Amino acid sequence: MSSTAVEVTLISPHAHFPSHYWQNTLALMQALAGRGLSVQVIVFTTDTPIIGLEHRDKVAPVFRQMPVWWHRFVSGNTQHRRFTKILSSFETVACLLKSFRLARRQSKPVLHWIGGAQWPLFLAVLCCRRPRFVYSLFGRLTQEQTASAPTSFGRRIFDRLVLAAVGTGRLDFVCETDLIADNAARLAGAHVHLIPYAIRTAKPLPEKSCARAQLGFEPGETIFLFFGTHRLEKDYRTALRGCLMLPNRPLAVFVGKVISANDPHAVVAECGYPKARIVDEFVSDELAELYFAAADVVVLPYEKNFTRGSGVLIESCRYQRPMLVSAAPYLSGFVSRYRCGETFEPGNAQSFAEAAQRLLAEPGAYLPGLAQARHDHSWEVLIERYIAVYSGSASNLTG
Repeated sequence: MSSTAVEVTLISPHAHFPSHYWQNTLALMQALAGRGLSVQVIVFTTDTPIIGLEHRDKVAPVFRQMPVWWHRFVSGNTQHRRFTKILSSFETVACLLKSFRLARRQSKPVLHWIGGAQWPLFLAVLCCRRPRFVYSLFGRLTQEQTASAPTSFGRRIFDRLVLAAVGTGRLDFVCETDLIADNAARLAGAHVHLIPYAIRTAKPLPEKSCARAQLGFEPGETIFLFFGTHRLEKDYRTALRGCLMLPNRPLAVFVGKVISANDPHAVVAECGYPKARIVDEFVSDELAELYFAAADVVVLPYEKNFTRGSGVLIESCRYQRPMLVSAAPYLSGFVSRYRCGETFEPGNAQSFAEAAQRLLAEPGAYLPGLAQARHDHSWEVLIERYIAVYSGSASNLTG
């Protein structure tokens, strides 16, 4: 089937939150448009600084502007798990209704969901027989069943819902890591497709000296970059305590929005780390490029039970910066496969310090692996896999 035979609508209900949803949506939209597909984007609202003014005319929001009380109400409750579930369902249903109205005017509609509440979405697959649904899955679909933790009644009902939705032949899952894909395949089988996180590779990176001058960093400073939203599963304490053991302590630069109790300001103070800069905001692509260009090392310090991937992992390859990563399953496998950095034992500051010394001793040794990973995860290579999923010609777990 040709790339112009389907009409794709990207639906990103949570694009207005400080996370990777909008960046992922925008990158996929641009890559598909570059291949000649008819692409439209639906979001819950454009009333957010995350979606830049230059992109707002390219998306169809359910609400262009939210009342002031809404922002106050949401910002004060985002750390309450039950509230976020209700909010996610509300945003998903609102985007569903808008996407159905749009699909009625299309000949071969494909609704690609980048996030969104799963219960209402999978119910919609059963009720709406015309569109093809694609769901980008960023976490586990099924629950690990053990003797001490049997499957709950609600989980059994959910599993049946997934089986019924997949059984229609109109629902496919896209996963970025093997672990998530293997987990989803237990229920969805051949409807699970592995497509790694993709990056744009055309734009050259600024020179390190120029980037440091623009950001106000010292030219000869060793910089460890902690990039991305500050989530609970990131173990900054181990990293900073490891940095304290190094003979030349690096400048720890934290760039990203604080969205949990894991606040770098508090962790830096607790560890007594003397050299840190914290940028508590969701930075633009232009600023992100400068921070990566200025860095010597990108640090991804996750807890040992972290099983997902990380967009920062691939962005580091895009910008050709070696990494220090926790020996969590997917992260350590990626670094070992491409030899693009060093791993350390989660929670072990001594292991972190030793890994950092190995990396700093010969940073150029990681460049070939970084270049290969950059190529393998480029949109030029991976966009065809998305098109194959949309057209129904993709094979199981290969995209």
